[in-house]
Amino acid sequence: MLTKRTTISARLERNYPAAIGVLTLILVLCFGPTCFRFASAHNLHLDQFYSGLFTLATVATGFLFAFYTFMLTTDRPFIRKAKSTIYFKRAQKYCLDAILIGACVCVLSIPYLVIQPAPSKMNISLVCVAFWVALIAWAFSTFERAARVFSAFASVSD
Repeated sequence: MLTKRTTISARLERNYPAAIGVLTLILVLCFGPTCFRFASAHNLHLDQFYSGLFTLATVATGFLFAFYTFMLTTDRPFIRKAKSTIYFKRAQKYCLDAILIGACVCVLSIPYLVIQPAPSKMNISLVCVAFWVALIAWAFSTFERAARVFSAFASVSD
């Protein structure tokens, strides 16, 4: 029987990546102009910021896809038994969520690599950057969650 604590824990695990994305959106909308003005005043290279986040997203998504494929195709006895459990199915869903959100980040990052927006006031450019950064925060939160859950399976010996 599920306890209230278990239910709350499961809901938190399921929803915290989206909550981090929403919190990031709010923070960028509030503090983004100040950060971009600071970057401009100190000659910080925003092209490197956009490029770095794009690279990190592509590497993390590719790694997670390889790990996901390994977990689906491996024939280790423990994994074979675990595949029928709700926990393994949940871990698969978390991993697939992270891969899909990471792929969206990769595709949506391409215009930012070209345009390199630096909005210093509240405008449509800032809103777009805020949503992009929020998507990145959501993506990396889902990546962390999937990696953490799958690492539990990987750490169990046959």
